[in-house]
Amino acid sequence: MILQNPVVRDVVLLGGGHTHVIVIRKWAMNPIAGARLTLVSRDTLTPYSGMLPGLVAGHYTVEQSHIDLSRLCRWAGVRFIEDEASGIEPDKNKIQFKQRPPIGYDILSIDTGGAPRLDNVEGAAEHSVPVKPVHRFYEHWLQIESNATASERGLDIGVVGAGAGGFEILLAIQHRLAGNISDGKSQLHKFHWIIRDQVLSGYPDQVKDIALEECEQRNVRCHYGFNVIKVEADQIRGVNDEVLQLDEVLWCTEAMAPKWPARSGLQCDKNGFIEVNDSLQSLSHCNVFAAGDVALQVNHPRPRAGVFAVRQGPALFNNLQRAVCNRRLRTYRPQKRFLTLLSMGGKAAIGNKGSLSVAGQWVWKWKDWIDLRFMDRFNRLPQMPNLKQDGLSREFALELHGDSNADLMRCGGCGAKIPWDLVSKILSRQEIFHHPDQITGVSDCDDVALIKPEATVIAQSVDQIRGFLEDPWIFSRIATLHALSDLYAAAAAPQSAMLLASLPHMHSTVTSRDLEQILAGVVYELNQAGCELSGGHTSEATELSLGMVVNGYMNQVGSDVTREVDRSHKIIVTKAVGVGVIMAADMRARCKGQIVQRAIRSMLASNALASKILRQNNADSMTDITGFGLIGHLHGFLQRAGVGSELILERVPLLEGAQDLSDMGFRSSLYNANLRFTEFVSQSESVQQASAYPLLFDPQTSGGLIAAVPGKNVQNCLDQLHANGYEEATVVGTIIKPRDNHFPIQISHDN
Repeated sequence: MILQNPVVRDVVLLGGGHTHVIVIRKWAMNPIAGARLTLVSRDTLTPYSGMLPGLVAGHYTVEQSHIDLSRLCRWAGVRFIEDEASGIEPDKNKIQFKQRPPIGYDILSIDTGGAPRLDNVEGAAEHSVPVKPVHRFYEHWLQIESNATASERGLDIGVVGAGAGGFEILLAIQHRLAGNISDGKSQLHKFHWIIRDQVLSGYPDQVKDIALEECEQRNVRCHYGFNVIKVEADQIRGVNDEVLQLDEVLWCTEAMAPKWPARSGLQCDKNGFIEVNDSLQSLSHCNVFAAGDVALQVNHPRPRAGVFAVRQGPALFNNLQRAVCNRRLRTYRPQKRFLTLLSMGGKAAIGNKGSLSVAGQWVWKWKDWIDLRFMDRFNRLPQMPNLKQDGLSREFALELHGDSNADLMRCGGCGAKIPWDLVSKILSRQEIFHHPDQITGVSDCDDVALIKPEATVIAQSVDQIRGFLEDPWIFSRIATLHALSDLYAAAAAPQSAMLLASLPHMHSTVTSRDLEQILAGVVYELNQAGCELSGGHTSEATELSLGMVVNGYMNQVGSDVTREVDRSHKIIVTKAVGVGVIMAADMRARCKGQIVQRAIRSMLASNALASKILRQNNADSMTDITGFGLIGHLHGFLQRAGVGSELILERVPLLEGAQDLSDMGFRSSLYNANLRFTEFVSQSESVQQASAYPLLFDPQTSGGLIAAVPGKNVQNCLDQLHANGYEEATVVGTIIKPRDNHFPIQISHDN
């Protein structure tokens, strides 16, 4: 029997803007039983726009000024999907992507932000650097800083846009370049503010006077009435034939909306911004909400400033939860008067609210305190209490079972199968690769797949892993590659696969959405491998898990790692290790999102080409590194070949962040069991005390291959591996003769 609160509603947040991060934090403290919250974002890190000038000026680090969305979602129990949407189908409740299958929703909220308008000025898109979206600007800024630092002559740097954003970013750049170079070259750089109409429109005259006085003191030249009509590689042109030579042009003009909301059929204004009512609800689709820079609250339009996006957070949270429960929505009216704090490059700022304007270093300290306090809410996450979610509401129970008194104890055995008509419908939408040796398969709706091989040897392997990622598309791809890896290690060509998928009990609509993501991911990787999905089985469980039986063809049987056992054979590892430690930390919301995403990219790298390259370089035997860790699989590899090895600890490649997390004490649950392989290891006390030593026993999901390659082929083998994307491939040791038939692994330091 299975007892749980099944998922009945899917609430999806599209975009990692300021409003949505507040919704996530509030949702974590007040979850709704039966409602699943998902964040879809193209980036793992989202910048806080109020701290961007301070980041550019050098006052803050990237970590201080960015919110780690992956870690925040893990902490909050929110599903995180890293991808960029290409549009939505609001009439079908689907979000579209370029690569992955669509994601379904019951309620959608959009907070993807805006960007400066570049399409109305010739050459602006090609020759300028847009300040928004903020998450893309910082990398451009680092390149500008590098160019300015390396240049033997002074650069002319201009900012187009007379608003608060243009003012702040220009003075931040001036401050950074003036303080970053000690040889006097910074004095040669010239800074230009390109002003079409008036400075800081909407601000009191006192604020404008303070800003312009600061520009004068910083030798920033203001070009009034300069209406840019063309941007070229080294200059800009104005409507009155003005020409201004510039080495770098930064674009910080009025924002424009992305094009896809209007193309998707949402009601938008003439500039493409999603029109919403006072409940932040789309005027055309009642189950779609929007906030931040991408939205226009038609009854109360306000400037596109971060303060309004932040204030919308609690209101959006309340209305999303009310929409889930079919309750009446509340109205939200943004304030008319609000505090504005403008940084002036250095540690000084201008403050304004209504008719009151002040400036000075104390204002910057005030702004600094406000910004850091806001960011601490998302980056210094407290230990989450075990919040009790009440049982399903009467409405959800009726929707799930047709009976509000229905027992949520789910059947086991064959009663826990997912209905075939649902599975069949999803499979019919997949383009499944067909292998010529497959007589019957998944399309024949039979319990048995028939294979008539022409090869003399069939290699078969089985693997199963439980869900460790919230993204079913990514998880299913990793699970598939993990299963196929055994075939590649045996030099077998994949032919067919049987899938066993266990999904948590959910509403049929939600089950359909998740199952489509899973099957699409499985089929995607199997098709890439030339392997046919020939059948499988589905069932309900307490958590997601995927198992797979894979079949492959071999031309020959046998594994003789070294026909001549000598020190010319080198041990090559094709991927870095540390997946287990990273995922263990991630499950506790203690791992940076970028580290998690790099580990995921490593797991998504197929071993197919690596196996081929190793074989071409006479690696007559190999194995993959999975649950038993590097030492466990190396031991089995050596035992089968009847040899020993010398392993150099410092040469073992480690995934970014794995060492630090291991030093903090994070361990996979399988780590202690893997320590049994120490009986086959010989090492000095200094090796055993080394901080990298525990990672030799770290279990890997979809890890790399390990093989022994003749010394004369090693460099060519490494060159080919590196050229084909296996950048971490390296020689970690040497084959040696066994001692006392124990096939020892001698671990030493790199001298």
